[in-house]
Amino acid sequence: MPDLEAYADFLERRTPEIDAFIETLTTRVTRFFRNPSFFDYLDRRVLPAILSRQGDPAIALWSAGCSTGEEAYSIAMLLASRDPSGRAGLLATDIDRKAMAIARAAEYPQPESASIPRRLAARFLLHLPKGRVRVAPEATRRVTVQRADIFNGPRRPAFDLIVCRNVLIYFEPEPQRELLLRFVSALRPGGFLALGRAERVTGPARDSLVTVSASERFYRRN
Repeated sequence: MPDLEAYADFLERRTPEIDAFIETLTTRVTRFFRNPSFFDYLDRRVLPAILSRQGDPAIALWSAGCSTGEEAYSIAMLLASRDPSGRAGLLATDIDRKAMAIARAAEYPQPESASIPRRLAARFLLHLPKGRVRVAPEATRRVTVQRADIFNGPRRPAFDLIVCRNVLIYFEPEPQRELLLRFVSALRPGGFLALGRAERVTGPARDSLVTVSASERFYRRN
């Protein structure tokens, strides 16, 4: 292409090129139970607080920028362990079509499951031929996988927990602040936001969020 304007025009006319462009810019660095202390805090402190909420029976969680789905299913395993009634559900979104296809299939090479705690692996993994595993329906039915741009959605009722780890670091400060305000508006009062260890709440969103774990980057809407 002779210049950026020509390439932008080409992107508008060629959907396959848009997908290739997005795939080039996005990263799929993820794994099951990445940073175990994060999931330990989530399981011991955050999920009990969420599941104890009275009133509207629907409890909604959002894994934003979920990549190929390992994080979403890690959360779903913990949810299924603590909430046998099925009251809580999780929305998993990403902009990468190929990553979304993997997340929907919920099938992974067996070595990638090594970081799942043994008690959860025994309950929530199905072993397939050719050294692969699939997340069991007890966990996958908690998860709705949807392709979405985090700056434009999803259009859903308020969330009790939004997990968006290691996404903000790829944006400049102004989009970071915009995204944090979107998260605040999408949280119920008292709802939780979880960021990556290299990320923190900045800008106007600080007026609405209280730090509940500085080390694990959990915040709560006041």
